[in-house]
Amino acid sequence: MRMSALIDDLLMLAKVSRQELKVRDIGLSSLVEDVLKEFKSETSEREIEWQVGSLPFIKCDYGLMRQVLINLLSNAIKLHSEPGAHGH
Repeated sequence: MRMSALIDDLLMLAKVSRQELKVRDIGLSSLVEDVLKEFKSETSEREIEWQVGSLPFIKCDYGLMRQVLINLLSNAIKLHSEPGAHGH
């Protein structure tokens, strides 16, 4: 399963590297909120408390930054659910 996820990530990276970056000012707070909404159904029956501090506006490609956050939070959720995982 991990190998499949790695292959998917590599394919995504190859696809992204052929696209032109669309850099603009992005508010990370609203982007994080939107990404967390995507995980709501997946995490609704679990005790996960998301603590998001104040985040800046940055110049980035919205789609790429969104994908980074999805991957990061998805990994955090998976690690949290594995037996022996520590913390919340």
